[in-house]
Amino acid sequence: MNGLKKVTALSCALGIAGCALVGYSLSRGSGVAELTAQSLIEKKRGNLVTAQKKLKEALAIQEAASKEDAATVAILDELGSIAASQGRSAESLRYFERSRLMNGRLMKPHLLVAATSLTGLGEALTESGQYEKAENVLQEALTIRENNLEANSVDVAETRDALARLYSAAGYYVQAEALFKQALASLDQYPERKAEVLNNFGACLFNQGGLSYAREKFISALSLLKGEGFKNSLVKANILTNLAEVERRMDSPKSAEGRLSEALAIYEKRLDADSPVLANAYNNLALVLRYQGRMQEAEPLYKKSIAIYDKVGGDGDGQKNSSLKNVMRNYAELLSATGRTDEAENLRRKAAKSTG
Repeated sequence: MNGLKKVTALSCALGIAGCALVGYSLSRGSGVAELTAQSLIEKKRGNLVTAQKKLKEALAIQEAASKEDAATVAILDELGSIAASQGRSAESLRYFERSRLMNGRLMKPHLLVAATSLTGLGEALTESGQYEKAENVLQEALTIRENNLEANSVDVAETRDALARLYSAAGYYVQAEALFKQALASLDQYPERKAEVLNNFGACLFNQGGLSYAREKFISALSLLKGEGFKNSLVKANILTNLAEVERRMDSPKSAEGRLSEALAIYEKRLDADSPVLANAYNNLALVLRYQGRMQEAEPLYKKSIAIYDKVGGDGDGQKNSSLKNVMRNYAELLSATGRTDEAENLRRKAAKSTG
């Protein structure tokens, strides 16, 4: 695929990168092993911030000992995965890039571990709009996995899904849909994974203007995540967010509000307080409330969203700066609608300056 061009993305969060699978070496120091084990427990409990802290401590030990091995790569992959789950695409990209380079320096690289790193790196490159690089990396990961695993492997499905999301983002919908279908065929025994791919497939259909078809995919995905075990699933929250956007555009604001409120409760419980994903959730709910004329309820949500983007938007991440600008414009519309024209104009000027 040559000359890939970036296309406009859906205004709400269309899925978070899937968690990379990780292999661990038994030869690492006991301190690193203990910290890594603790991080996995915390991650399983949904405590991503604590899990990240444990992994950073483990990485510091490895770096102090100048260790470049499979254990360090695994730690970097987990940190990249957690950063992606928090909506920090630039940070995720840095971890997966380090992981990939380290794998290349190992005397005896473990191909499947390398494929995990490459898949995560490809996802991060897609999020940052570097589509040609992403395609090369993901094709390499897919080749490794297809050559070393069964055709219906979950890992193969993971990379197919990542490549499909790249093609969808770049506007190559035929290729994207074919890969989504291949990935789904391998995931009947993995409901959350299958729901995530259905969500991504739905986002692809949304980008093509197929609201009804997209809604069908989102509803099917949600049906797989019933029960207490999925109550606080981030995948579920992402699906709810996307379904709400479809319903908003289909003139069902009350239904959209309910979906977004449920998603927001999950995000607030699972994510860091300054996660861009959480900022996006506040903006989405505020938008739906504003459309219903509930300005007093919407305004504090806009303020929360802007506060988060103000805090995290100075790291050179263009997507975050663009999101901040969009929230400011949305808030300015609210101010204009309530007769506060001077405040609205000042906010619009500030939004223009925020992105240069």
